[in-house]
Amino acid sequence: MNSCGSSGAHYNPAATNPVLLQEIRDLSAREDIDAVIVAPHWGVQDTPVNTAHTQAQVSMAKELAEAWATAIVGSHSHALEPFGKIITSDQREVFVHFS
Repeated sequence: MNSCGSSGAHYNPAATNPVLLQEIRDLSAREDIDAVIVAPHWGVQDTPVNTAHTQAQVSMAKELAEAWATAIVGSHSHALEPFGKIITSDQREVFVHFS
């Protein structure tokens, strides 16, 4: 599966792919899977090191976390971006590294 979900649709920063969100929910519900780690290809390429992530990245990360992703490890900007955690509505802590 690619970072856009199994449908192969191109990532739209304004709306996280619903197929991807459902796949995360389905995988996280399985007893034989310990973690669902999502690796989105996002961000602005060649940004300076430690540049803040975009609002689209934050929104997508929150949606992925609420869908029960265990961790989110982004790539694309070719520079180290911030990392941290998202607290979900049910109080889970989800690690997110923007790039």
